[in-house]
Amino acid sequence: MMPFDYYRKLGLGIMILSLVFGVTLTSCKKKSKKGFSAPQSLAIKTPEVAVSFSHTPTFTVYQVEAGDTVSLFKAADCNQESLLGFGIVADGRQEVDITLDALPALGTYPLYANRTNGEGKTSACSPRLGSYQLIDCPDGLYVPVEGSARLGTKSFCVMVTEAKHGENDIPVPQYAGLPWTQISANDAKAACQSIPLEHGSCDIISNPQWMTIARDLEATAENWSGGEVGSGMLNRGFSQSYDQNCLVAISDPGNPYYGDQTWANKRTFTLSNGSEIWDLAGNVLEWVDWATGGETLTSAPKTCQFGSGVLQELYEVNCSALKADDYMPANPAGIEWTSYNGSDFGVGGFLGTQEMVAESYDVGAVRGGDCNDWTSAGIYQLVLAAPAISSNSLRGFRCVCTVTE
Repeated sequence: MMPFDYYRKLGLGIMILSLVFGVTLTSCKKKSKKGFSAPQSLAIKTPEVAVSFSHTPTFTVYQVEAGDTVSLFKAADCNQESLLGFGIVADGRQEVDITLDALPALGTYPLYANRTNGEGKTSACSPRLGSYQLIDCPDGLYVPVEGSARLGTKSFCVMVTEAKHGENDIPVPQYAGLPWTQISANDAKAACQSIPLEHGSCDIISNPQWMTIARDLEATAENWSGGEVGSGMLNRGFSQSYDQNCLVAISDPGNPYYGDQTWANKRTFTLSNGSEIWDLAGNVLEWVDWATGGETLTSAPKTCQFGSGVLQELYEVNCSALKADDYMPANPAGIEWTSYNGSDFGVGGFLGTQEMVAESYDVGAVRGGDCNDWTSAGIYQLVLAAPAISSNSLRGFRCVCTVTE
């Protein structure tokens, strides 16, 4: 095609050509409006984010018409062998929800669509509208956690237990043995990243991922002593000891208690998907990376005051460096905040950063409380007092992983 400037030099001839060209464009536009075009947009409906363990996700397809049968495919030519699911647009609607048939294999599924009207006319296949990645957990003691759009997390697998010291300095989830302690936050992150997966990756649990789990547990009735969300209290794990060497193993996976058989000391929590996780509160404090991913650890905020050195209630925290989604319970039962405390409801407490630490070090966040934190332990406990390079006998960690194919 010749450049437009070339035609301008042709004088009147170009005026005539422009008129014809203009009529042709107008005619095409009118025709396209009456044409039967493919759907042009799609959004995931469930789960909340497009990386998941769900083999049957649901998508909403837009720019369709009532009575259309809309189909989703994994091939760019929309051939029937690649059909993933279909739906019929209801009267008065211009969108339709489509739940995919059970996806058979891990990996990424590209998504294309077409539609067929009541007269049997089928549109062309759409451009690629998006994709869906189906992931899995490593073999062994890992459980799936659905991501949270609010917290900005994708789905992941978390160790059922606190990390234990495996062969070749590889962290492993297992019931036997004491948690791996005397390790810095930086080294714990590196240890998690060293877990060998042929397809996938591992890392230390991040603060957004911790909050994703905590919010899920808080909204699950099985974790409340009264059997309903907001009724009674959340358990705090093994947290009522006076001994500095109080860490314990899991001698009986069928017994969620160690010693005192009261609800507060219960060591297991139940995710909304039915999976069980041990010691997210109590036993050993757990390092978290302040951000998800990255080659090195992200420092936690340094400007939250240490105060008296005694953990304060979460609702009392006044620190501009923290957002509510960094540390606060969701309080799904709508309990009065000044009552929603660690002592009565088991949510945990908060401790800020000493000035001398903030001046000299990157800060490592630890969560959950340890075996002698008593009423300040809990799934939301957050402590920002320790340098990320430090270690002691009451700080451990937990890894998260995903398998992608």
